[in-house]
This record gives sequence, structure tokens and C-alpha cells, in this order.
Amino acid sequence: MLIRVYIDGYNLFYGRLKHKEDSTVNVRRRKLRWLNPKKLVEQFLHGDYELAQINFYTTDIDALYLGDKAPSRQQEYYKALMTIENMNIVKGRFSKNPTTMPVYPIKCITNPDGTSRIEKIRVLKTEEKRSDVNIAAQFPDEIRDSANTLIAKRPIKWS
Repeated sequence: MLIRVYIDGYNLFYGRLKHKEDSTVNVRRRKLRWLNPKKLVEQFLHGDYELAQINFYTTDIDALYLGDKAPSRQQEYYKALMTIENMNIVKGRFSKNPTTMPVYPIKCITNPDGTSRIEKIRVLKTEEKRSDVNIAAQFPDEIRDSANTLIAKRPIKWS
């Protein structure tokens, strides 16, 4: 059986594996940062199959401050991924936009005229763009190209 795998790699890492200071599963998450997607998929496959391709959808992140090592660590991970047979990395884009958002916890401020408003602060909002679109756009091509089985996996809840 011919199998192709689709992984939303950006959301897998930032949604499930990235170190969280207040987490009780820090050690496990740190170990999973170097997750081998092929080995993960093979744990779920049994019987006669051929793993035709693993498509890993992600985006290059930008440094958010001077000395931010996250972009270089990400590139190291990409290099490691590319040593895996049949691995394909498909990149979206990373956007950074200054915007105004409510402070947390929400605070109401009373204006001099007696009206009230929510206190806001200027922030740099970061977002990954196009990974989900790239996955959806590639599905029809892959189906037509005769794969017997397609695996598309959203991030697994590890805790």
C-alpha cells in the first residue's frame, strides 16, 4: 500500500512541543522537539505499506529580538529532517504586524467624560501563514497521483 503523510509541522512544534515555562511536561516536550516524523508515522502503520512521501508543512520564523536563536535552531531541525528518506518540507510564510490589543487581564478604564473603554497596548503580532492552505492545495494532486492511503494529521495533544 502506497502512503503519503501530511504534517502541519509549524503547529505541531509551536502548539505541542515548544518549551513552556509553566508546564509540568517540560522534559518530555524538550525531547520531542527533535521528533522524527517518519518514526512517529511508522508507529501507526502495520502490514504491507510503502511510505512514499512525508510532507512537512512549516514556515521559516524570524528573530523577534537581538540574539534570538530560534531561527537558527529551526534551520538545524530542517537540515536533520532532510536526512530522512522521502521527506519534503513545504514552507509558508511568517508575518509580523504591529497591532493594538487588549491588555490581559482585561481592564476597563473610565474616561474623563464618564464613558469607559478597555485598556489596550501596542504589540507585535506574529502569525504563520499558508501551511494549512498548502496542505489543502496539494491534496487533489496527491489523490490523482494514485496514493492508496493519505494521512493528514493535526497536532496530537501530548498532555
